[in-house]
Amino acid sequence: MRLRSALACLFSLALTLTQPAAGQTENETQPMNSALKLASRTFPSRVADLGFTADLPVDWNPQDLPNESADASNPTAFIPLAVVTAPHAVIVFAFSARPAHEDGTLHDWAWYHLKEDGMQPRAVGPAVVAGVAAVTGEAVKPSDFGPMVVRFAFLEDGGRLINLTFAAPEALDGAVRDAWFAMLRSFRLETPRGSRFQPEAAAIEFTSPAPESEGRTPALETLETPDADEAMQSTPHPRASMPPVGQVEMAVPAGVGARKCRLADFALAEDTTSLDPEAPINANLRDRGVGLVPNTVAVSAEARRVRVAPGAIEGFIDVPFGWHVIDDGERTLVFEPSGKVQINLDLIPRDDRDDDTILDAIESEARDAYAAPDFSRRTDGMIRTMSVRGIADGDQPLEQHHLLRPGRDATRVVRARVTATPEVSADAWILGTLILESCVFPVAQEDEEPAGEPLEPRPKEGPISSSFTAVTSQPPAWWTRALELEAQGQLEAAENTIRDGCPYIGYAMSTAEMYRQRMLRLKAAGDRDGALDAFKRSSDFITFYASMATSGGEGAALSYERDQFRAQLVAEFGCDPEARCA
Repeated sequence: MRLRSALACLFSLALTLTQPAAGQTENETQPMNSALKLASRTFPSRVADLGFTADLPVDWNPQDLPNESADASNPTAFIPLAVVTAPHAVIVFAFSARPAHEDGTLHDWAWYHLKEDGMQPRAVGPAVVAGVAAVTGEAVKPSDFGPMVVRFAFLEDGGRLINLTFAAPEALDGAVRDAWFAMLRSFRLETPRGSRFQPEAAAIEFTSPAPESEGRTPALETLETPDADEAMQSTPHPRASMPPVGQVEMAVPAGVGARKCRLADFALAEDTTSLDPEAPINANLRDRGVGLVPNTVAVSAEARRVRVAPGAIEGFIDVPFGWHVIDDGERTLVFEPSGKVQINLDLIPRDDRDDDTILDAIESEARDAYAAPDFSRRTDGMIRTMSVRGIADGDQPLEQHHLLRPGRDATRVVRARVTATPEVSADAWILGTLILESCVFPVAQEDEEPAGEPLEPRPKEGPISSSFTAVTSQPPAWWTRALELEAQGQLEAAENTIRDGCPYIGYAMSTAEMYRQRMLRLKAAGDRDGALDAFKRSSDFITFYASMATSGGEGAALSYERDQFRAQLVAEFGCDPEARCA
């Protein structure tokens, strides 16, 4: 068998993952969505002094590995160091290594191996693991078990390229992903030699493991793994006889390459001070007639994001803490103090044009304005993007991304024009995408607003949400009516009322909130069975809410909101009934 990366080993072992470790009974395993209990585990070296230690879930099982030689002529070949699997589920940690390549950067190597493994990266970026520079990220890979979320890390130490991976079905990833970050924080080589690469300034540093009070247990005994055969032990010294990656095409997809995938990743502050109308920057722009800070609708301190209602787009957007928002009624400007990133939002008449025809007109204007611009286009869910590179403002090189998404009705589209310096352009594009994905529009009710009158904005999740603190004064009629129907036990009618009044994915969040309130009321009344039913309905709707994401960035954001909401739900119920609580 030709060993490729750790992932080749990972998926070939998938059918054996439901077997518990020797001496372990089914009753000793923990449910997937319960708190993970961690312990330090040590794996002896199988090759090139690559023994290591890492914190892993206590009841997960190390697998026997084949004693086979790597193909030294294959630039994709990795040698497996360890594979650890969850009991009764297709969830796998895999650790592998190969001689480092002669040329290229760590980022180049990571993209090459991701491409060879058929990965679809959703986020990639610099990090520090085991004290050296690393490239970490998240990808999706098809499998016989459905889409697998694969988290990965690549690092080079003393001429050894090390690949760490963690794969789980999409439906289970949210319940176990903390195990991945715990492993990264604690991963240590027994024989570190240092890396040829220096950590990047923007790298995430995975430092010390969680203390024992946070779920970590004392170290287990060393886990014995089968010795590699003689050929594997005599693998040439790192960098010897392996073809360099530079001989193979390693094109990184345009617009991908940043690690950030949630609005919280872009937060520059811990509060909403940047949206204070009297803040110096905002007051200066107001006094110069540039525009005003739009009204704040809701705030999520946990997610470090705030929802505002800019009049220029006739809807709502979410922005990270620390960013400024100025609106003049025709355009909305989102920016940060350094001036490296500016996002302009406005409405463009559709005039019976499709998105590409609109972008054609924008491209024509750019060709007239710049000497030699370069253009590329892509689609991410409902958002169509055209990127423009090779442009400048005087001596300052710039890049622009024009993002289009449907507006409040079929006659207009919302355009985000993202302008950034090249070194932050990829991050800026992702932020623009997240802001557009958060954009929602109020819906007119026949008995609420006369035709032609301006609509009163309202939040995406409805007036009540566990992740946002609403600052609106009056709830909309549909929410009040839904609560009345719920109190009467007309649950299906209440759900339909929310769906009709909130016809976007936020209806699922609002319905989850309705059932959360029902759970609290019934629990207080001593109706535990009724409260349990409401808990399960709320949990189902918040899970459904997160599943409706149309892109990787939105998926990460909605999954975070789901996790926060469900944690509150469990705390208020007193335990997690879906994890066998008493």
